[in-house]
Parts: sequence; C-alpha cells; structure tokens
Amino acid sequence: MDNEVFNSIKKKLLMSKNATNVIDSLDVEIQILRNKVDLYPFLIHMDRYQAVIAGRHNINKDLDCGYHISLTDTPLPIRLGVDISGPIVDITDRPLKHIKLVRPKYNKLFKPDKRGDTEQKVLSMKQDILETLRSNVREQYGTTSRRPPLVE
Repeated sequence: MDNEVFNSIKKKLLMSKNATNVIDSLDVEIQILRNKVDLYPFLIHMDRYQAVIAGRHNINKDLDCGYHISLTDTPLPIRLGVDISGPIVDITDRPLKHIKLVRPKYNKLFKPDKRGDTEQKVLSMKQDILETLRSNVREQYGTTSRRPPLVE
C-alpha cells in the first residue's frame, strides 16, 4: 500500500500520527490437507488496532475462500466482524459483493481471564494437529523398529 492511501486510511481510522504501514506482530498457523488450506485463528496488531483472522482457502479451479476477521481492540467503541467469501477472481473484481459485516466470532479468543489461558489453547490446538498427523501416517518398516533394515 502506498503512503498516500495509507495516510488517508490512517486519518479515517483514528490511528496515531506516527503510525507506519507495518504490521507490529504476526504469528500464523496453517494446515494443508486434501486441497484445503486452513488458517487457524491468529492475532494481528497494527498501531492501536487488533484483529483475529481465520478461514479456509480451497485449492480448486476457482480458488474459493472463506475468511472471518474479528476486530477485537480498537479506539472506537465498536467490535465488529467481517466475512469475506467467494472465488478470488470475483473478490478482486467486485469486492463489495463478497464482504459482509457480522458479529465477531473471536472477540474473546486472545483475551484470557488469567495469564496462560491463551498458551493453553495454542498448546491444545498444536496437540490436536499432532495427533491428527500421527493418525494419518502409516508405519513404513513394521511396528517393532523405526529404522530401516540394514543392508549387508
């Protein structure tokens, strides 16, 4: 995004005067399985705004996608969500047709009551992913040994 566009957005969204066109932090977890890319909820910071983004991207001829963005922390007194869905080509051609304002799904996901709750959720998600991957992997060399047999 060029500076002129960003400056106009910055004024409308009540960002600070020294806000830059940089995302402060980003930590993303994805899973690719059977022509689908799942984007697990992740938190993004930019100036005084926080948003949680999640969704699914289908790898087919139309490149369908469905994403949800929950605006969780803003200087404005509102919390809102945005659903973006449809084929990528249609979204770029006619974006307003594919964008809906909805209630935020993840407004409390990254705001734990106690310190450590977020880490527990992330660890449980990682454990679920690990168990799923282990259940899909077949044994290559039998059940007793993990190493291939020695060839003499």
